[in-house]
Amino acid sequence: MEGAPGCPPIPAGVSSVLFSIKTAPPRSPAAPLKALDPFYKAIETAAETFTDFTEKQKFLNIVYEWFFQDFAVKQARRARCRLFYTPQPLVQFMIASVEHVLREHFDITLGAKSVHIFDPFTGTGNFIVNMMQSEHIPGSALKHKYTHELHCKEVSLLPYYVASMNIEHAYYERMQHDKPGGLSGN
Repeated sequence: MEGAPGCPPIPAGVSSVLFSIKTAPPRSPAAPLKALDPFYKAIETAAETFTDFTEKQKFLNIVYEWFFQDFAVKQARRARCRLFYTPQPLVQFMIASVEHVLREHFDITLGAKSVHIFDPFTGTGNFIVNMMQSEHIPGSALKHKYTHELHCKEVSLLPYYVASMNIEHAYYERMQHDKPGGLSGN
C-alpha cells in the first residue's frame, strides 16, 4: 500500500480506510468492519517484523497516535478533552523523580509494599509498563505490586485495550526474565 510521497505505508493505509468508511453509503453493521481488513493486515504485516516487545510497543503507540490524529479528533473534541502521548524519556524522568522523592523524604522505594501506584489517565499504559520494567521495582516485589498496588484508569475503549495488552505482556515478560526457568518455574 503506497501513500503520498514521504508518507509511511501504515498512516497512508489508515487514511485510506478511514476515508472509505466516512464516504461509503450506509450498509449492514458488519460492513464497516470489513473495510478495516486492509488496515489490520498492514499492521499485522508490519508488527511481524519486530521481535523485541519494546519495539512492538513503540510501533503500536505510533499506530495509535496516527489513528487518533485522523479518526478520533472529532470524538476527542466532543468530549472536551485532548489525547496526549507522553514520550518515553518524560515517563522515565517522572518515575526516577518519584523514586527520588520517596527515598529522600519517606525512606521507602516504589517497590516497597504499601506504595500504591495510580495512573489516572493511563492511555496505552506507558507509565505503568515503564514502571514495571524499571529497576525501581525488583522482580521479587513485582507480583505483589502487579496484583495489589498498580492501579490504572482509562475512559476510552481503544487505549484501554492497548494498555491492558501492554501491561499484561510487560508483566509476564519481566517475570519470565526474573524467574529462573521462566513462568512455569522449570
